[in-house]
Amino acid sequence: MSSLSPLALVTVLAASFVTALLSLWVASRMGLSRRTAEARPGDTEGIVFLFDGEELVDATPSARHLLKSAPGKTSGWECFQALFLPRFPSLKDRLSNRSDEGSCEVLPINQAEQDRLIAEWWGSMVRIRLESAAESQKPAKIDRISLGALERELEILRKTAELAPYLAWQETPDGQIAWANRAYLKLAEKLNPEGEGAWPLQKLFPALTSAQASEAPGMRRISVTADGKNRQWFECRVFAVSEGHLFFAIPADAVIHAEKALQNFIQTLSLTFAHLPTGLAIFDRKRQLTLFNPALTDLLSLPVDFLSARPTLNAFLNRMREKQMIPEPKDYKSWRQQMEDLETKAENGTYEEIWNLPGGQTYRVIGRPHPDGAVAFLFDDISAEVSLTRRFLSQIETGQAVMNSFDEAIAVFSPSGIMTTANKAYAALWQHDPTSAFGDIRLAEALCHWQKYCTADSGTWYRIREFLAAPGKHAAQRGQLSLKDRRRLDYRLVSLPGGMAMVGFAIASDRAAFQSQRGKIPWSARA
Repeated sequence: MSSLSPLALVTVLAASFVTALLSLWVASRMGLSRRTAEARPGDTEGIVFLFDGEELVDATPSARHLLKSAPGKTSGWECFQALFLPRFPSLKDRLSNRSDEGSCEVLPINQAEQDRLIAEWWGSMVRIRLESAAESQKPAKIDRISLGALERELEILRKTAELAPYLAWQETPDGQIAWANRAYLKLAEKLNPEGEGAWPLQKLFPALTSAQASEAPGMRRISVTADGKNRQWFECRVFAVSEGHLFFAIPADAVIHAEKALQNFIQTLSLTFAHLPTGLAIFDRKRQLTLFNPALTDLLSLPVDFLSARPTLNAFLNRMREKQMIPEPKDYKSWRQQMEDLETKAENGTYEEIWNLPGGQTYRVIGRPHPDGAVAFLFDDISAEVSLTRRFLSQIETGQAVMNSFDEAIAVFSPSGIMTTANKAYAALWQHDPTSAFGDIRLAEALCHWQKYCTADSGTWYRIREFLAAPGKHAAQRGQLSLKDRRRLDYRLVSLPGGMAMVGFAIASDRAAFQSQRGKIPWSARA
């Protein structure tokens, strides 16, 4: 046999090495396949899982159907933990402390349950079987229609929980999360992306404890923060159930934003009301003072600490009565009835009165209804306005009295040709009292009335009409008319300030009085 060349020798050695490696790999795969085949579930009815590390190698149909009910869409190992860790909290520790070969039994946290998990190791694989006491019992007979109805109801309830727009989850008595809906899982993934699929799930609301289920029912507002920036608010409630506690968290961002906008709006209104001279007091539907401005304390002489204590409407009115800021009736009973009428009319939006106070002030008080049953009261000090009005009325009455003392019949017309005033001599002369007329007396109507009692040419009536219609364009005039009873009637036309015009009539027998009133105004052409 001839000696081999060095190249041929290297080739033979490499081929031998590769052949040996392939033999070892085939042997190991055959051993693994044999071990996997031995570890695979032998039955098809029980609940059995086969894991290689965290990879689900095989499972019975019942076990796979059970995994589908796990919350969230995660791996088989994560679904397994989500289903069994709440009931078997020691499962994770028992599996991590396993031996290479052997088995262990894991009992549930609730001693009343008779279920248990049996874990068996086959090399790197573990076979976990759920044993239930109910398996040894004879199953109860149930008709197919009832079973279908129960399955449909279960499917509806499952979809309702998963598609609910609020967070829902259940905790065991020791505080571990046993179940959570899709909304909770999405928020947990958003707040902690690195912990996606980890079980048990992190508690998003650590401040919300199961002890609060025994407290008075009601919402508790809690916030969570993502990335330290975006804060989300929830209104949470907790209920005690037989398996632990059931929690609900309803998103409240819209409510928080609305309350903040309302608060800002109220602050803006408060700043605006602070500069108003009108006193403002707003009472809510329970008739407690919720808003007032500084002008209210000045007008009503009420201390700020009293108003800040949110007194009721009755206490508010009683304090005003003590300060003599309410018109005092003859007896207390009538005063109480007056205050009840005040509240009733304010609710209907019809209350508006003038209060003449014992101290001499005069207030205008207005009551107006507000949304949600609230009532607002406005207090205006109109003492100066009333005093000025009274002064003007006194001056008008004095001027009217002076005019009534004249023997000359006087009528005054506005720039728009409306008779504004006339004296008693005018009413006696023309048999017409302007104050008793239902409407305004216009210049054309007055001219027609005068023509019924007088005879004059059209030129005279034209001059009178033109002067009274535009007094500022003509000089003062004098003239004479003839009454139908053949008496002579002197008239004079005078311009007044503000575009007003006056006409005066006097019987010729009263010529002396007429001459004394005309002063230096020359006579004009006569009719």
